[in-house]
Amino acid sequence: MLAVLEVGGRRLAVLGTHLDLDAAARPETAGRLRARLPGGLPVVVGADVNEEPGGPAWAALSAGLVDAAADCGPTFPARAPNRRIDGLFVDPALAVLAVGRPDPGPVSDHLPLVADLGTAAPAPP
Repeated sequence: MLAVLEVGGRRLAVLGTHLDLDAAARPETAGRLRARLPGGLPVVVGADVNEEPGGPAWAALSAGLVDAAADCGPTFPARAPNRRIDGLFVDPALAVLAVGRPDPGPVSDHLPLVADLGTAAPAPP
């Protein structure tokens, strides 16, 4: 799902996706999704990548973005997480103020990732 939101007068694109269980299909799908993001807007991508960091789909989906949940630990399976297959990728034009992996109870087989985002400070001249 792709949405363009306006928050505090600033527009951004937000993509939520669940990539294929078939490892061969994931990188191409990730590339197609990234190609369809609107240009000129900061982006946030939340994804069940179905592979761990360093995999080809993970790399395609997160290219040029900050892996905001890199320190959050495993997300799958929710009852006894031992793999990080979910990602939250944030445009470097946005500041990641806080990020976490709450345990909402038995609502999914994955643990969610939640982030508070803000406007990044402009680069010094």
